Amino acid sequence: MSESTGHNEVSGTVLGNLVQAYRIDNLVIQAAPAAPKPPWVLPAAHSPFVDRAGPIAEVNRLLDEAAEREQLARFAITGIGGVGKTALAVHLAYEIGSRFVDGVVFAELGGSAPTGAVPVGSLLATLLRQLGCTDIPASDTDKAAEYQRRTAGRAILVVLDDAHTARQVNAVLPASTSSAVLVTSRNRLDGLRIKGFHPTELDPLATPVALELISDVIGGTLRPEDRIALETLVGMCDGLPLALHIAGIQLRTRYRGSVTRFVTVLGDERNRLKALAVDEDLFVGAVFEVSYRELAGEQARAYRLLGLWDGADFDVRAAATLLDRSPDDTEELLADLVQANLLGEQGADRYRFHSLVRLHASARAEEFDAQQERTEALRRMVAHYLRFLVARDKVLSARPRACEDLYDAVPAEYAGPLATARALADLEAERANLLAAVLTAAKGEFGDSAWQLCVGLFPLYFQRSHFDDWITTHQAGLAEAERVDNLAARVQLHNQLGSAYFELGDNARAREQFERAFDLADGPVGRQSPREWIGFIHERAREFDEALRCFDEARALAEQWPDETKKPRAFALYDMHSGRVLVATGRAAQAVARLTDAWSFFAGNGDPVNVAKTAVSLGQAQLDLGRTEEALANLRQALEVLGEQGSLAWQAYLHAAAAVASERLGLADHALRHGAESQRIATELAERQRDAEADLTRRPAAEGE
Repeated sequence: MSESTGHNEVSGTVLGNLVQAYRIDNLVIQAAPAAPKPPWVLPAAHSPFVDRAGPIAEVNRLLDEAAEREQLARFAITGIGGVGKTALAVHLAYEIGSRFVDGVVFAELGGSAPTGAVPVGSLLATLLRQLGCTDIPASDTDKAAEYQRRTAGRAILVVLDDAHTARQVNAVLPASTSSAVLVTSRNRLDGLRIKGFHPTELDPLATPVALELISDVIGGTLRPEDRIALETLVGMCDGLPLALHIAGIQLRTRYRGSVTRFVTVLGDERNRLKALAVDEDLFVGAVFEVSYRELAGEQARAYRLLGLWDGADFDVRAAATLLDRSPDDTEELLADLVQANLLGEQGADRYRFHSLVRLHASARAEEFDAQQERTEALRRMVAHYLRFLVARDKVLSARPRACEDLYDAVPAEYAGPLATARALADLEAERANLLAAVLTAAKGEFGDSAWQLCVGLFPLYFQRSHFDDWITTHQAGLAEAERVDNLAARVQLHNQLGSAYFELGDNARAREQFERAFDLADGPVGRQSPREWIGFIHERAREFDEALRCFDEARALAEQWPDETKKPRAFALYDMHSGRVLVATGRAAQAVARLTDAWSFFAGNGDPVNVAKTAVSLGQAQLDLGRTEEALANLRQALEVLGEQGSLAWQAYLHAAAAVASERLGLADHALRHGAESQRIATELAERQRDAEADLTRRPAAEGE
């Protein structure tokens, strides 16, 4: 068709725009520029990652709340080095990132980097590049303004890893209520709470989850015996994910799956941190070292010296004693260590090191603090717990002791009807520290402290059936008593160690200790108690005549004591023990007279435990005499005390007697309840005895055993 005869005609229905032209030689259709793809800047997710279900659920819940309120969502994950803060933050970012249509950005803030924290200007520049800015402003002020402009009204997830200060974080908060900020830091950064950050203090993993993590790292199938050893290894790592990951790598490579061999290596605490390393690039001690190097002089000293104490959680008074500082100054130092996440808070006024952090602190003390300063710090701590113990042992017992001068110098901590229960509760709460005090005093050869602590611990161990601690401390205390050549101490500790074996049901070992105590004793004061205990062995064997003969001999020895004030209690104990045997031999009427005298003495001298024990035997005698209602009243009185303060053996025996009395009175429900409780306690006692016996077979015999 020629140009002159061109035809331009529109026919039919046209929807939309229409362009008519005489002639179109070329048609170019240009689409609108494609919108830039939202940034997605995250490091690779950590593998393996064990479920942190609690924190993950909490973040999702708070995100929903922030969206409803149209608020910027803010989260701060803190915790000690190696606890898995970055792993959790990255995992969370992958999980929740799809909520943020304008992207996810990530920045390292360098809180633990050797080169130091990232300056705010550099941090802003990093985030601006991720947000598509190619022309970065020169000044920090202009960078901040550009960052605010680019984040305004957008839905962005900002992940800030390893923050050093709250200022770093505050400088890069997005200008949008549709965004969220996720921060990690080994410092607590309490200043972020002012800005509305929700804190998540990440704890080490519980044992089941820790086992799952290390098993994933190791891979393959473990032998049954290795699974038992693996639990021990997890305990040595104290649930710290970094340590578990390294341990798994070591097992898979260097130790070729031999868990037992690796556990043996880690068993030496001095080398544990060194063993938890993979070359020079990955080792547990490094993460603690970063936080330690930021401590000021007094803070660093407190960290190092407190790490020397191989106990449990401690309070401000104990820490102040060890550090030789005032309680107020100590409280400030402890708060600083908590802020650095080198020390954990355990409820009100109590603190605890993670076990691997403590090893790091202890190693630094050995490197930087003089031997004399370390020794004196531990000596002060042992003295603190010895005084603490004596003040409560005086509440629990008026028995003769091989260190009466020490006891005369310390007042009893409590008085009144609740004194015994309060004293026992205090000792129970500090049991791990009291064990540590004995072992520390023995290792440091702190004179008489080790055996004196053992003397004071006897009521706690006897009434609460802590067999393992009982035997461990007394073996150490005996060795120290022999080293300082204190005969009275050796006699008392042989006697107390014998009572541990007696409570375990090991009559042979018990008698050996009692006879050794009797032979060592140089007079009636030392000989009375072991003779009494040998009577208990005969009583248990139902050799009642021999038992009564031993009790008579023990009373005769007490009559020879030079201290008249001690005799009445010994005579009351004789009446209680011999009365109990008389009940067992069918002489209930004769027994009631002696037991009533014993009861009167103990009641008049504020000894509720022995009042209760006497009431048990009185109840048995009254049952035999047909005075069932009186018997049940006595047994119920005993239950009120011994149910909380008596040994497990006494509690089981008491509930069994109460079951008999209840049955005779036709109280079937009460009888069943007491019978079931007696069986439960007896089972618990048997389990503790088995555990202690198993431990005894594993450990080498102490000298003199």
